[in-house]
Amino acid sequence: CVLLYKNHYLFTGDHLWGNEDNATLGASSRYNWHSWERQKQSLEKLLAYTFGWVLPGHGRRLHLPPAEMRGALRDLLARL
Repeated sequence: CVLLYKNHYLFTGDHLWGNEDNATLGASSRYNWHSWERQKQSLEKLLAYTFGWVLPGHGRRLHLPPAEMRGALRDLLARL
């Protein structure tokens, strides 16, 4: 479950987090162990939305221009 506020701020809980050092996104079955396949499907759904901030409950936040954030999400999905 995530919350997208004003189509700019994505509050992600443990669903997704950022790495400001190299402008990447991260997710892990270690924290989302219940159904990793559904987790990946959920992450794919986020490609339909525009946002510039990822604000996790745990982990690091990430701010990128929306087009770069979408690219970071695509890169994450390719790594999973």
